[in-house]
Amino acid sequence: MRLTRGGLWLGLIGAAPPAAVAQTLSFTEVGAQAVADALYLPAPGSPSILGEMSGGIAVADFNADGWPDLFAPGGGLAPDRLLINQHDGTFLDEASAWGVDAAHRGAGCAVGDVDRDGYPDLFVVSYGGLGGDGGGLSAFASRLYLNNGPDAEGLCSFREVGTPAGVSRVATAIDGTGACFGDYDLDGDLDLFVSAWISGSGGNRLFRNDGVGEDGVPVFVDATGQAGLATGTLRGFTPRLVDLTGDRYPELLLTNDFGTSRYFHNNGRDSLGAVTFTDRTLEAGVVFDCNGMGAAVGDVDGDGDLDWFMTNIYYPPPSDTCGNTLYVNDGGAQVSFTEMARATGVLDVGWGWGAVMADVDNDGDLDIAATGGWTNYPARPADLYLNRSELGGGLAFDEVAAATGFGFVGQGRGLVTLDYDRDGDLDMAMVDNGGRLRLYRNDLQGPGAGSLSVRLVTRTNPCLAPMGFGTRVVVRAGGREMLRVVDGGGSYQSQSDLRVHVGLGGASVADEVEIAWADGSTTLLAGVAPGEIDVVAYHAADLDHNGRIDFLDVFEFLVRFGEGDAGADLDGSGTLDIGDVLRLLTDFERGRACG
Repeated sequence: MRLTRGGLWLGLIGAAPPAAVAQTLSFTEVGAQAVADALYLPAPGSPSILGEMSGGIAVADFNADGWPDLFAPGGGLAPDRLLINQHDGTFLDEASAWGVDAAHRGAGCAVGDVDRDGYPDLFVVSYGGLGGDGGGLSAFASRLYLNNGPDAEGLCSFREVGTPAGVSRVATAIDGTGACFGDYDLDGDLDLFVSAWISGSGGNRLFRNDGVGEDGVPVFVDATGQAGLATGTLRGFTPRLVDLTGDRYPELLLTNDFGTSRYFHNNGRDSLGAVTFTDRTLEAGVVFDCNGMGAAVGDVDGDGDLDWFMTNIYYPPPSDTCGNTLYVNDGGAQVSFTEMARATGVLDVGWGWGAVMADVDNDGDLDIAATGGWTNYPARPADLYLNRSELGGGLAFDEVAAATGFGFVGQGRGLVTLDYDRDGDLDMAMVDNGGRLRLYRNDLQGPGAGSLSVRLVTRTNPCLAPMGFGTRVVVRAGGREMLRVVDGGGSYQSQSDLRVHVGLGGASVADEVEIAWADGSTTLLAGVAPGEIDVVAYHAADLDHNGRIDFLDVFEFLVRFGEGDAGADLDGSGTLDIGDVLRLLTDFERGRACG
């Protein structure tokens, strides 16, 4: 069951037995019962039309009990909600108890463990308060909530540190839309990118994480200019930091309005230690989107590289122009895309916003769900496109929203996936601007494929960003290879659960799970049964597996070496000799440099 490369160790925790999964896909909307009166009601007077466009939601296991929770901003006229999973199909709002119930004009949000303490922190774009003691509209209003974890009595809380952390001002003017975390410089901590929509507002900024200060607050520095990012005139909506080239350094993908979407190639670290980006939008063929809004990234055609779907505004006949874009990655050393939205049947979601790629029917490939709406645009339902490429004949989708009960009609904005009831299939949550939160329970039934859910624990390795960011997972089952990548998991102003979900497509077991970590090392698992697993990554020099690289690891090595333990064979030569000592010194130096 356990194979490792690069000195990493893995832990399998609580593997569940195979679950009954289905050939019959259906959804039941249970938001009214499960999340009660979670509303998104934007306060009037927001800058430009940002309030009308907004509505984010984020998924994370905030209390570390193994069950996904939800954070849903309220927009100003409704309170922010922290919806803690009660393990019985319902959520309880604990925003007040945790200290995240401030009255403000919240919009997009993102989740990441920015201080590496094992608890997910929360970033929220905000345009300020509602006046009075809470203050009014402000360009210094975005929030970074640090998760304190449980206190001595087991009670959890957040503290807001946006200003001292340097991320409360995401633009010169009042602005901000979507956000994502990612380790763009591969230094083992999470950086932040925040998009902004108003041209010339000074937004679309990259904030580099420079570590935690003495007060326990992470220090972020605006590195936009240093990184070579010309973003000032972009009309930003949805950012993603994800590696498309295989060199482990994540590219920056910006889904933007009015034809301003951008593909920035990450050049990696130069001889002076700087990490910069190069704009390769035209070379990559990212030129067909008219009004890019929401985005989803994944290997939708199953060829081992990452594709990029954007929601847009579709202009119906007689115009029949614009609409969504599906940039299918052509592969090769230089990233280039072929636009295939019309050819594959995913062109029209109306006035599109939120989008996700997810295997909702557990057949092994990625499907696409999207939502939208606008006040002066004809009302139309959300869309669910089932991927039928496994049937042969190339990449193609069937639209099945109405047939499966995913029939939302309204002002859809943020859209996320999570397995909130942990039954082995993916559910979806959706924000309705001006209405209540929708939760679509996946009721996949009948005999069929199992699924595998993988949680990646990486804060135990100082050279890896927490929460598995930057990790590539390939599951081999039933003669197929299925790629999943952990990045920000972003949709429009939102973030899905970061657990890796893979349907096994009729196979009774995953023959192999290959996990390629962001530091270049690899872990292999063989014969993995359907269910949930945790995989814990330790650095090669962390021989005592306490998450730190110190003299205790040297002592552990000496004990093993003296006893002739094979665990001291660090260079894999089959013998214990000076080569293992030299390997320890090398690994120790590298690990200490990260920490």
